[in-house]
Amino acid sequence: MSTFSGKISHFPLLSIDRFDGDHLKSEIFLLSHCHEDHMIGLRNPEFKGPLYLSPVSAVFVRQNFPHIRNLQEITNGIPVHIKTSEGEVVLTAFPANHCPGSVMFLLENDSKRVLYTGDFRLNLKELQKIIPFNEYRNSIDEIYLDSTFLRKNYENFPSQKESCEAIATLIKEWTSLGSNKKILLHISARYGYEWMFIQLFKRLKMKILVKTSEFTSYRYIPELDEAITHLSNSAQIHACNKNLKNCDCNAFSPKDEVRTIRVSAMIWQNWDRSKSFVQKDEKLNEFYRVCYSNHASLSEIRDLLRFLRPKEVFLNVIPLDKAEYDKMTETLNSIMKEFQAKNEKIGDLELPLSFSNISKVGKKRLEMEEQRLAKMRKLEIEKVDENCDL
Repeated sequence: MSTFSGKISHFPLLSIDRFDGDHLKSEIFLLSHCHEDHMIGLRNPEFKGPLYLSPVSAVFVRQNFPHIRNLQEITNGIPVHIKTSEGEVVLTAFPANHCPGSVMFLLENDSKRVLYTGDFRLNLKELQKIIPFNEYRNSIDEIYLDSTFLRKNYENFPSQKESCEAIATLIKEWTSLGSNKKILLHISARYGYEWMFIQLFKRLKMKILVKTSEFTSYRYIPELDEAITHLSNSAQIHACNKNLKNCDCNAFSPKDEVRTIRVSAMIWQNWDRSKSFVQKDEKLNEFYRVCYSNHASLSEIRDLLRFLRPKEVFLNVIPLDKAEYDKMTETLNSIMKEFQAKNEKIGDLELPLSFSNISKVGKKRLEMEEQRLAKMRKLEIEKVDENCDL
């Protein structure tokens, strides 16, 4: 779950993925994608925008937050010049490959160039295809990074395509045996699996049953609309709840036989390509686990940082446990040391620029925000946790 405060110090009149409290005083608002932990405050009728977002996200926002009328749709790769009371900001969006409509934001003014990744999943080949990124190597001052899996025990994940192909195979071999063979997709969150639904439909031509509330939210998004349904009478694939006992679709009959596919990334620690990413649980009848992630693995985070070579990195997902935070910064330190050897001024001191120095600044920032983060989590975690897309 994102713990990003919504603010970037060099762009004080801008708020990203937070739209409550003092953020309402901002002049520019950016939405990276439409998942709950990035939309806090959008339900507030006081929020009016202007909200900069992708065309796909704009469809979602129009349907779910009709009070927000000032939507500014931006096209990937096309710089947008925005005037504020303190000068001009140049905003460019790039694909993040996290979910439909998800984007990264590159922010530029007279003195700084900052990349906010939002949630992302891009490999090196995909990064290299983003032509402007080749031009920005060594010239990005700060990256605000999706650090969900910035951990040594999440070095690799199978690609989303590989995972979807494996899930589709499990579904096809079961449902082809008869109409009473049903699939329960046990997913770890309400949102975060939209791309998977689309790919499964393309491969199988079978709609996935979701909760009515989710269907209402997503029915206007192209591709996703044709992949999902809220009508339970004909669906063989269910993603409407985590288990049969809590399933409220009333679509399972005594004659039905159910294969459960548990889709997640968190349980797949220390996976590597010598191992299968599909596991059958021998103790449970027709229960399979498949590794699927829409957040970058450690190797993909490393590729992003090596490729862009930023001067400084801030973490968008900070664990409250200090020991976990220290492990995360240690991991980041080892990556940054590979390419940062020149000197950089931090405050009034001339120090070699390595993340061991930057992390001191980051820790001060962490200490300042710790109470606010704890308070935010206390207020939001019950509401958001079930929507966290891990």
